[in-house]
Amino acid sequence: EPDLNMLKKICFLFGVNMDDFAKEVITKMETYEKK
Repeated sequence: EPDLNMLKKICFLFGVNMDDFAKEVITKMETYEKK
């Protein structure tokens, strides 16, 4: 049975990584639109 604290840590780390990934995608999209 998975540990709730471990799941929370994984979800938190995954969420942070997704935020960074989303920022990169948005930045690239904005760069393409400026061209």
